[in-house]
Order: sequence, then C-alpha cells, then structure tokens
Amino acid sequence: MEPRARHVAIGVFVLFLAALGFGVALWLGDARSDRDFHYYRVMFDEPVTGLSIGSPVQYSGITVGEVAALSLLPEDPRRAIARVRIETSIPIRQDTRAELVITGITGAAVIELSDGGPDVPLLPRKEGEEPLILAPRSALASLVSGDGNTMTTINGILLRTHELFSEENVALVHKTLVNLEDTTGTLAGQRTELAGLVKNLTEASRESTAALRQANAVIDDAQAILNEEGRPALASTREAMASLERSSARMEALLQRNAASLDQGMAATGPAMNELRQSLASLNTVLRRLDRNPAGYLLGSENIEETTP
Repeated sequence: MEPRARHVAIGVFVLFLAALGFGVALWLGDARSDRDFHYYRVMFDEPVTGLSIGSPVQYSGITVGEVAALSLLPEDPRRAIARVRIETSIPIRQDTRAELVITGITGAAVIELSDGGPDVPLLPRKEGEEPLILAPRSALASLVSGDGNTMTTINGILLRTHELFSEENVALVHKTLVNLEDTTGTLAGQRTELAGLVKNLTEASRESTAALRQANAVIDDAQAILNEEGRPALASTREAMASLERSSARMEALLQRNAASLDQGMAATGPAMNELRQSLASLNTVLRRLDRNPAGYLLGSENIEETTP
C-alpha cells in the first residue's frame, strides 16, 4: 500500500506544479499585455463584415496587434467601433488612418494602418481615455454602396465578355485560324516560286531604275540643246516674222497710195488686150494651116476660102 500511496502523492504534486506553472504563465501574459500594448478605438463609417474579435491589425502588411472588441456607436448605429490593442513600439500619429481590408477568398478582414510620415506628431493619449483612429470608407465599400452605375457598368462588361466568347464567335475564330494555317502551308509550299518572283521583281525594279536614269539623261541633253541652239533659232524666227510683217505693211500702203493709177492703167490696157487676143487667134490659124500643108501654104497653092465679113 505504501508504494501506491507514494505514487499518488507524486502525481498530486506534479499536477500542482503544472497548475502553478500555468497560472504563472497566465499572470505573466496578462502583465505583458498590459505593458506591451496600447488600446485604441477605430471608428468605421461602413459595415465591418469579415472582422471579428482576434482579427489582426497590420501596419505595412505586418501584424502589430489585434481586435479586442467590436460594438456599435450608440449615437449612430450605422457606425462600428473596433477596440484594438497595438504594440507600444508602433507609432500612432495624428494622421494615422485605418482601413478595412478583405484578405483571401474566405472574406476574412484585417485592419490596415497607415500614416503620412515620421514628421507628423504622435496621437496624444489621456489618462483613462483610448485615442480614436478614424477609418474612411474603403474603395470596396464605395463600390458596393454606390448609386448602381458602377455595378451596372460591371454587369455590362461581363455580359459583353460572355457574348465575345460565345460558341458562334469561338467557331469563327477557329475557322479563321484554320484558314490562316492553310494559307501559311500554301505559302510554305510555294516558297521557291515566291523567291523567284521576288528576284524577278527586284531585277525589274533595277531595270526600271536604269531606264529612268537614261530618260533623265536624255531630257537633260534635250534641255541643254534647246538652251544652246533652240533659243537662237526662235530669235531668228521672231526677226523673220517681224520683217515679213513690216514688208506686208509697206506693200499694203503702196497699193493704197497707187490704187487710182492702177485702175486707169487697167482701163487703158483693155483695147490693147483685145487686139492682142485677135492677133493671137490669127497666128494660131496660120500655124494650123502651116502644119496641115506647109508647101502649099508657102507657095500659095492652097485654096483660100474667101469669107464675106
């Protein structure tokens, strides 16, 4: 019986030591909590969905505290008050702001702290009061509680995206890709012909360039010839035309001055012209007779018919 009693006593003593150690640990933990943390109130002007007691309080993404309690503002239940405790080594300044941030796909939220910089004074603390940190409305809350235009726009974008990836459009894209693949294969099969075509086009381009250069040279030569010889010829032609114009003017003036004398001369030469015509007629008659019978005409043996006038 005595060994069993000793074992029981040892067990009781061990349990007592464990309970004592646990109590000391709790006491030290509470003492550390009081010494190493400061309490603040954070006022939210939005629902604090996803936030609960024990949720982390972060500064630049690092956990520096936790949520100790949650409540509603008695004067305005639309606002929520989160009582948080933050490590004493973290400077809480007068411009420090809190923001409700959703983390992960579970919807859990954390409080993210930020400030304007080290030049801003620290937030003053009064005995028996917990300083207040304001939390402006987050971008997510503004988006959800907006007038509906933003959500309407998002729904429209989602609808358009759904229409874009409809079965008909996917089939069209697939058909286009197939046609593109066929075209690429055809071009790959005709690589030699295409290379020859490109070579011929290159040679034709070179020949065209040479022809253009020759044409430019001919044009330059023709321009030079016109400049050297054409201009004197044109000048001579202009002088000849001017001389002919002057001669015509003098001839016209001469005819106008002698118009009367010419008319008289033509009238006087009229009878003379008639006599000349008669003489020519007689001469023609003699020549015809002489041609028919030269001997008879010269010897006078040809019978000459008398004509009574």
